[in-house]
Amino acid sequence: MKKIIAVVALLFAFSISANAQEKKVTVKEVAAKETITPEIAGKNDAKALSDLVKLDEKEFQIFSDLFQTKHRILAEQGLSQERKTELARVIDAKIRATLSADRMDTLDKNPDLLKKLVN
Repeated sequence: MKKIIAVVALLFAFSISANAQEKKVTVKEVAAKETITPEIAGKNDAKALSDLVKLDEKEFQIFSDLFQTKHRILAEQGLSQERKTELARVIDAKIRATLSADRMDTLDKNPDLLKKLVN
């Protein structure tokens, strides 16, 4: 009888410690992951660029569409590293082709923002 009680006690002890190691996802974490859509992320990137180099409304819309497309592609499952690298190269080329030289110099002086916009 003592052995049965000891086995049951150990069983409960191990099951409680196993439950303690499971990660619990909060509602806020789930909501935060679901609220960032490619459209919102693209507009946020365009806004960050506009804050630095002062884009007009037409340019803002062009860059917003470009960054929305970037985020849609990056959200795809199974995207290879080669395709991500090519996407970054294309985005960088489009930014450089659209902005004037002085605006591009301003952006080049902020490498963190440029990296965020391209990658």
